[in-house]
Amino acid sequence: MQWGFSWLLDFVNRFWGILTQIVIWMVHGVLYAVKMGLWFIWDGILTVLLTIIQSLDFGTWVASISGLWAGLPSGMVYLITALGIPQGVTMLGYAYAIRLGLNLIPGMFTRI
Repeated sequence: MQWGFSWLLDFVNRFWGILTQIVIWMVHGVLYAVKMGLWFIWDGILTVLLTIIQSLDFGTWVASISGLWAGLPSGMVYLITALGIPQGVTMLGYAYAIRLGLNLIPGMFTRI
């Protein structure tokens, strides 16, 4: 007598299988939309920060100071530029500027 209800069991199993696939698809879609929304916001914040940081032009300041060192031997100047010291000083300048800028934000907004 069990063979008479096998079509019903197959139908129910397929129905629940399809229903679970639809729910899984919807959950993946919602998570993808949330992820893309958060990525869009994060990318916007980083774009604004990048624009602000690029407007601070420490590179020319470092280059102008290195131009004052005209008395150095050419090998020393080559070594300074090959080691990337101007870029390193630029990064340190950006780091100090960002740190000092973040210190302007009250602690109650930045610490949980």
